[in-house]
Amino acid sequence: MDNKTRNSNIELLRIIAMILIIAEHYAVTGIMHTQYGEPYRMWAEGSLLNRLVTSFAAPGGDTGVGVFFLITGFFLAGSTKRRRLNGVICPILFYMFLGLMLHLLFSAVFETGINFKQLLRLCVSPVTGFNWWFATSYVLLILLAPVINDILHGLSDKKLLCGVILTWCFWYCAGYAMQLSLYRLERAVFFYILGVYIRKKCGSVSRKQRRAAAVLFLLSWGLYWLATYLIGSAVGGSLTAGIFSHEITVSLLKLVRAAVFAPVCSVTLFIWFLGLRLKASPRINRIASATFGIYLMHDTAVNRELMWSGLLRCDRLYPLAGSVCWHLPLAVTGLFLIGYLCELFRKKVFEEKMNRMYFRFFSLDEQNK
Repeated sequence: MDNKTRNSNIELLRIIAMILIIAEHYAVTGIMHTQYGEPYRMWAEGSLLNRLVTSFAAPGGDTGVGVFFLITGFFLAGSTKRRRLNGVICPILFYMFLGLMLHLLFSAVFETGINFKQLLRLCVSPVTGFNWWFATSYVLLILLAPVINDILHGLSDKKLLCGVILTWCFWYCAGYAMQLSLYRLERAVFFYILGVYIRKKCGSVSRKQRRAAAVLFLLSWGLYWLATYLIGSAVGGSLTAGIFSHEITVSLLKLVRAAVFAPVCSVTLFIWFLGLRLKASPRINRIASATFGIYLMHDTAVNRELMWSGLLRCDRLYPLAGSVCWHLPLAVTGLFLIGYLCELFRKKVFEEKMNRMYFRFFSLDEQNK
């Protein structure tokens, strides 16, 4: 399907989902430091306005990722055809080399030293090493899609709904609560099955359904926002008394935030855009086709800390009261535009050559081309 025939309402949703993901990365990776250092410590020392704004951006990651997997399930529902992976593998390899060069450049400019372990992980296993966990889960999901569709084929609405509920209970919720190693893939499968269910039940979305979806989206986003603020205050040390400061309460808040608020945000946002009456727009479709590349460009694991702390100076600007109000939108816009230009360059200069190499190695795909 080319850029002129894609559903522009869904393509616009892709763009918005990617913007939400970048904003979440700014808040969580750049400020809250939940993946390294002392989580929420710096965040808790910021001004009230900065803490509120970063907490407000936090739901974007879970919401955006859920939306992308929902879209995949919605459009691949019922398909038993094996999908080609050149549109995923080739960009991953390109941004692997770009990430390698950026790391060497960042290390020289900011004098941080080279992380050889991360570089080796990036180069040896760019797809399977969870340098980009979303890309890894997406590749596995595409490979599993024919099997999943075959299992779901012919199920009644009631049985399919039972499958969604069981997957949510035992894979999504339990996987998150116990931090299972396959949780990210399990989350992808859950949203995929949910997308299949929505495809089966929502042939068209009425205005009343869109209004209900909008209300539920705003409510769930607000609750996710509140939960993040309470979690950050408790873990960061600014909230030392009361029920919300207890470790068990924090764990429950994290579970409810991930297992309830996030899926509701993703589903309601998807349904709202599904019912959006939007004329075909080649420009929107063209920008949306670059979102995967934008994700790969800005979220290479080996460069995360260097990008947010070194290049964008999140650590230095955050203590300034109100700085996030202008710095966050500028950083998100800048990264989106740079990623879009990188993707345009990749497609114009390297895409055709890399596709030929891909099909040369995978002769079966060449025969199906």
